[in-house]
Amino acid sequence: MVRVRAENEVLLASSEVTFNLAGHIRHQGLPVQNVLVHVYDVYQQNSGNGNGGEAPVAEQRTGTRGEFSFAVRSGLYRLEVSPDSSTRFLKQSINEARVMSNTNCNINLTTGCILTGTVTAYTGEPVRRCEVVALGIEPSSYKAAARTDEEGNYSLVLPRGKYHVAARAAKSDGLSEDEMELELEDDVDNIDELQESFAVPMNTDPSHTFVSTTVQVMVFGNDDELDLVLPPLVPLDGEVHDIFGQPVAGAHVSVGPSRASMDFKDKVLAQELDLTGTCLTDSLGRFRALVSPGHYDVSIAPDDGTMFFSTKETGLTVGESVFQKFTVSEGHRLRGQVMYEDEPISQALVRIRAADRKTEFLARTDAHGQFSVAVPGGNYKLVVTAHPKDAPTVIINDQEHNGLAPWTRMIVVGGDTHVAVKIQNGTALQGRVSDEKGQARPGVRVSVYSDSEKQLDADRSRALASGITDGDGRYCIFLSPGSYWLVVHKDVVNARMVEIASEPVTVDITWHGWCQVRFEVQGEDGYAVPRCRVSYVPYGNDETELSDDDDDVHEYEHQQFDQSGMPRGYYVTPDDGICRLTLPSGVYIFRFAPPLDGSYESKIIRQLSISADLTKKITLSLKSDSIIEAQSDGSPVS
Repeated sequence: MVRVRAENEVLLASSEVTFNLAGHIRHQGLPVQNVLVHVYDVYQQNSGNGNGGEAPVAEQRTGTRGEFSFAVRSGLYRLEVSPDSSTRFLKQSINEARVMSNTNCNINLTTGCILTGTVTAYTGEPVRRCEVVALGIEPSSYKAAARTDEEGNYSLVLPRGKYHVAARAAKSDGLSEDEMELELEDDVDNIDELQESFAVPMNTDPSHTFVSTTVQVMVFGNDDELDLVLPPLVPLDGEVHDIFGQPVAGAHVSVGPSRASMDFKDKVLAQELDLTGTCLTDSLGRFRALVSPGHYDVSIAPDDGTMFFSTKETGLTVGESVFQKFTVSEGHRLRGQVMYEDEPISQALVRIRAADRKTEFLARTDAHGQFSVAVPGGNYKLVVTAHPKDAPTVIINDQEHNGLAPWTRMIVVGGDTHVAVKIQNGTALQGRVSDEKGQARPGVRVSVYSDSEKQLDADRSRALASGITDGDGRYCIFLSPGSYWLVVHKDVVNARMVEIASEPVTVDITWHGWCQVRFEVQGEDGYAVPRCRVSYVPYGNDETELSDDDDDVHEYEHQQFDQSGMPRGYYVTPDDGICRLTLPSGVYIFRFAPPLDGSYESKIIRQLSISADLTKKITLSLKSDSIIEAQSDGSPVS
């Protein structure tokens, strides 16, 4: 571990210094044992490098006294408690636990009500191993999912409220590939394997892979039952082969509603509930998805061990039984090994981006530091970032940082290619972001881009590394010697060039062109509105652009820029109903769209001038047919 003081004095310290993040899980003062506790690194989730945060740092079950204890390095962590589904306990979390010394966090569990039922096809046949997902409309956005058993039964524990409830295919990441292949074999038992025409239909059991866009609304106040019946579904049969017509087995297939052809509100709900079906192609390259009539996007991702690369077809119309052939192209194998001081680096993120900036491939290194991915021939920029667990820790102003610099290189792939990656210690680029009055700008992303990016594009350019300013507005990023663009948030217009050598560099930034906007969204009854989608565009743009949604799924915040550098995007409020935006000065149109089937009306502010930091309360009107009743704990049920 390297400790860097504010005056850039460097001291060595032990790399094994850890602190106890400990506590107890209780319910009404009594300990709860055998409850699973996960710890996530918040800093890595916010880093934007995809190198941590998506998986827990550690997990354990509580002991007989409800106790848990983790040895972690200093940092900011999130604790999540996942009770067993056989209990009435609800999931709980602590979103921010700052660890600078031994830290204690106690969590009190609350109980919910049990929703049970059965999922069946319209024929009455039980749907096995699918998922039932419930997403809160109000008073909270609590979300839970449970798998059905072999008889189609499910059980969910939920707090009281109003919910969207749907049945969706179980995600393939919950099954091993062997299990997926066994399911596929079961589905084709009645097909003559020697027959080439694929004319004989596969087993139409919807418990295989399906996409149903049917969503029910339920008001849930006590233990209750809800049986879900899938409507008649249409077969979407596919066959995946290479350019020579040979079948591609074991390819991962994802089928989801095509949001480009859906109504705005429907596409938002489909995104939130993740109504997609996944499967693997069988030995003849075939797959089947049973779907509601409509338009679908189909993604094909061949197995990592093949030379094929992914393909996607969008807007496929399914009104009746459809058979579609998909062709995947064969590329070249790009392999490499990532090392640091003669030791392999596992879980390093490898980004391979085409020179035209339209295509990017991702890979992670294995336990031996090796990676392998199939790519088409061409010119690529290779960026490799070490996982924080393998990086030497550097402490600056009592904050931990990854001390390894990203490794970058331009490569040409014209055949099978091997790259040797040697990650090095970086030089600290540090500083403080403040406004013109000297006030700190906390929680702002600071990014660096290669100087080869002659014209930065807030949407298409990809940062080499980034960090989030702390409570005092300070940031720190480690880089190899060279020239870089330094950008605050996505303000590429005011990007500045910095030179990095062997000594730490301090760049303090007075950032006054952008404003931090905070909307407190609540209903006229005084309750916060979760899942409210706050969309914005610059004033003068066509208002229909507020409904344009072509971004990746599962995003709860998105921002893109027009040619003048002005942003448009959206933010989905959490349970506290607070929307947090960072916008350049200007005049905007804002739309506040609460969840479909909720108690509140949408609202539009057609002209709001933003010239300084702003906090504003937004009140949504109750629908005329809405009745809000208070629960015993003071929260509403409609």
